[in-house]
Amino acid sequence: MVAGLHFTKMQGIGNDYVYVNGFEERVDNPGELAKRISDRHFGVGSDGLVLILPSGVADLRMRMFNADGSEAEMCGNATRCVGKYARDHGIVNKDVIRLETAAGIKIIRLLFEAGEVCGATVDMGEPVLAPDRIPVLVAPALTEGEDPQRFIARPVEALQKRIETVGSGNFAPDRTVEWNNELGDIGRGINQLAENVDSLMTRRVEDERRKQELEYRMLQNEVNPHFIYNTLNSIRWMATIQHAPGIAEMVTAFARLTKSISKGTQKLVPLQEELALLNDYFTIQQYRYGGDLEIEVSRIESETLCRDCMIPRFTLQPLVENAIFHGLEPKGGHGSVLLDISTDPDTGDVLLRITDDGVGMPPELVAHLLDEPAEGAEKAEKFRHVGLWNVNRRIRYSFGEGYGLTIESEEDVGTEVTIRLPYQQKGDSHAADITGG
Repeated sequence: MVAGLHFTKMQGIGNDYVYVNGFEERVDNPGELAKRISDRHFGVGSDGLVLILPSGVADLRMRMFNADGSEAEMCGNATRCVGKYARDHGIVNKDVIRLETAAGIKIIRLLFEAGEVCGATVDMGEPVLAPDRIPVLVAPALTEGEDPQRFIARPVEALQKRIETVGSGNFAPDRTVEWNNELGDIGRGINQLAENVDSLMTRRVEDERRKQELEYRMLQNEVNPHFIYNTLNSIRWMATIQHAPGIAEMVTAFARLTKSISKGTQKLVPLQEELALLNDYFTIQQYRYGGDLEIEVSRIESETLCRDCMIPRFTLQPLVENAIFHGLEPKGGHGSVLLDISTDPDTGDVLLRITDDGVGMPPELVAHLLDEPAEGAEKAEKFRHVGLWNVNRRIRYSFGEGYGLTIESEEDVGTEVTIRLPYQQKGDSHAADITGG
């Protein structure tokens, strides 16, 4: 290495060269220096050496040496770097620079951002396509008598036609442009892109078809609850006229339940709204089981709690239903389901406890009640399993893994399901994120 030599390493679009200011530095053997300084293990590491020199016919002169020491005519990326270097170091004070190279004079136009050079363009002149001046092997091969200038032009034209074909909507792969060279790599890339676009369009069509089917089902589902509600309303009026108040009350409660199911898409509702829905469900079940079934709210710590606390829609009803059908009905449909509403004194969380005095469950069953339901489960067990798992997943989805259900049960004694919720008021930031249609 030349002792005391000042240099700058720059890169343009990945081409990295070492630049020496020939206005201030002298290099006697630039070819040898290029080999030594370009070595990426024992030198600076670069694609070559560029000398920036005075010129008698232009603003600057550039001499360029490859990493093997041979002198090259010029390089577009290196030329742009020369323009920036010359302007940044005060060698020239122009926006358009004339640069003398072994390939002739090139015009560099500098680009600026906030008063600093951020890029440059250079007129490279007409492309050289003659094979004797470009040491590469490309395909397809020339035919006898074909103009050598088409040695590169022909495969490029083939790639252009392939792109036009893809642009017209024909995504079928064309293997004739996948030559065993760099241009063939481009051809393979075009074919792969076309196949990806074709696959995406096929999926888009299928997704659109499924979307239309879903929209139809949603429209149909809007009609069905409306029809059921109107029918139940008619039955209620007939029962009233015929002096059957029990039927009228039961139908009214069921109609309200149906209407609640069909209205809106809000994920969270105030606890008092969920309790009103549960009361309608109580009414129906009490008529069904008569005086043998007791369903009541044993304790409400605070009315404010019921008004302010937000809970996922249809959380309580599936759990009470499980308590009745799987806890009380196996012992003849008599017993009690109690609901206790309080707050955890340590965390401030809301605790909803649903307790029944039914048949209870063995520990091995309790341990897996909140697991995702298995496909092969018996119908009755799967019904209970799905209900508990569904409620637990919706709570965790809404509030996080720290919330949800815990289940305690003892055979021939009963079952207690505890729901843990944050004291999340409507309008709190978290509630706002997960509610709404």
